[in-house]
Amino acid sequence: MRVHHKIHDNQAEHEPELNSKTVIYNSYHYHRMKPTLRLIYPASIAPRQVEAAMTGLEPFRRFGILVERVPACHMAFEGVRYPDPLRTVAFADGDVRIDSLKAKPDDTRRILGIAITPHRILCSSDSDVAPIAGMVEYLKSGVLSISTPLRQLETLRNLMITMLLTYEGGHLLIPNKEVSDCPDGHCLMRRNSDFEQMLQRMTAKDLDFCAECGHAIREAVSLLSCAQ
Repeated sequence: MRVHHKIHDNQAEHEPELNSKTVIYNSYHYHRMKPTLRLIYPASIAPRQVEAAMTGLEPFRRFGILVERVPACHMAFEGVRYPDPLRTVAFADGDVRIDSLKAKPDDTRRILGIAITPHRILCSSDSDVAPIAGMVEYLKSGVLSISTPLRQLETLRNLMITMLLTYEGGHLLIPNKEVSDCPDGHCLMRRNSDFEQMLQRMTAKDLDFCAECGHAIREAVSLLSCAQ
């Protein structure tokens, strides 16, 4: 099975208004039975970009994990593993410094969150370096700035968001760097060495999880199912 990452420009600009209470209730009802990957986003991110982000998480469904989206609100973080960094990023009204984000000790809840922001996420208080994705090993949470994609042409913007969300979701499930930075050029978990390589891979037709990464994700979801 191959996953084609495409976002069509003729998608509707508006999506139905989400009822956060309903989404949270569904997740609460299922979280003891099924692991969940939850996208949390602020109101400042346009519906089309939210759709692009969800498209990036869709490939994980086939590994048996529930994928959902919830607008940033108090209830969005209930039952979510390591919620503090997610909350900080989702509610940010400016650049976020990751050295100010702290995760609590071991958290074994089954809902894994990815919070996105239109603002930059910077490495430290004395740095202007803005990594794009893959900070799970440091924060234990999925946080992602889409400030770089938002500066691109519209034809590239959503494709980049989709690719970054897939990569971040993979890091969240398999944080071991040797696995999540895959050397396979056709794997969705391959780290892009530069912006030009990312552009080339965004338009590729044959990207999918390689056998090794797919196996690692499947094992991670299985372990998550056994979590308390």
